[in-house]
Amino acid sequence: MKTIFKIVAAVVLFLFIMQMCSDEEKNMTGSMASLPEKKENIFQASDFGEEWPFTTEEVEVFCDGTAVFIKSEGNIYALNGRAMGQVESKRTDITTKTYEEIWRDNPEIVGTKIPVPSEIIQKGLSMCK
Repeated sequence: MKTIFKIVAAVVLFLFIMQMCSDEEKNMTGSMASLPEKKENIFQASDFGEEWPFTTEEVEVFCDGTAVFIKSEGNIYALNGRAMGQVESKRTDITTKTYEEIWRDNPEIVGTKIPVPSEIIQKGLSMCK
């Protein structure tokens, strides 16, 4: 009789623990769902590793007409030729700089810069449509 009681107690304890784990998993999933999703137009250095072309940790890409800009650390930088042209000719209301100010040197080839990945520029252009 004591053996059956021990088995039943063990089964009940096991089921209780399983239920508690299930509730904890539901709570974790609920809290994860409330985290903000990463925006598609935000790029981070951690996503690119050594290929990251900027001296800042994160850039947000946006478009004005067909001019692609990036925003980083509170500053706005012209990224493509159209945007640079607007900056140089003062044809934009956006107070900007050119991205050369935050363009990272290539440590492997002296005197060169790390190329800006096309996906960053393409994302900006896709937002122009």
